[in-house]
Amino acid sequence: MDSPRVRDYTGTDRKLKVSVETSPVYELLLSMFVWGNKNQPEEYECGSTFFEQLETDTPDSAATELDAMVDCGEIWLSLIGLAQANGVARSVPEFLTHIGNMDPVALRRVLINGACTRTGMNDDEAEAAASGDQAAVASVLADEYAGKGFGDLLESDPDETQRRLIDILSAVHTVLESSISESLPPLRRD
Repeated sequence: MDSPRVRDYTGTDRKLKVSVETSPVYELLLSMFVWGNKNQPEEYECGSTFFEQLETDTPDSAATELDAMVDCGEIWLSLIGLAQANGVARSVPEFLTHIGNMDPVALRRVLINGACTRTGMNDDEAEAAASGDQAAVASVLADEYAGKGFGDLLESDPDETQRRLIDILSAVHTVLESSISESLPPLRRD
């Protein structure tokens, strides 16, 4: 056929709804995503001052954890969905409390599902990795997007993974809180 036709069989009842919302939680997690892709600074408009601010202002107790998260941008995106789906995107403390109250294995499952979207890992393998099965964890870490820091998180037990995530996010929130607060009004206007 030289000129095939495109036909829409989805019906007229299905309409796409777009909702735009701003949140300090989203901004924090997107900042972590950008940090996780620090080795590609030209991809982002934030400039080198963003990276410098995190490097210099993050307390020493969290700096090593933060450094380990370079090349782990993907894991933070899955937490955006978690915040939105559970209605805890209004404040970072509320979000951190929610993460702290989650079952640690369920939290790891969210991270694994987010990091492994390209691998085709099935649900049983993801659940095994979230529970700490070392063979399944190795399968997750074979993904090019996993990153060393994510490997470090998964090689610790689920409770430790949960604690470390909360510590990293708390430390970065402390450093970026004022700049995130300043960015929200223009985002809301836009």
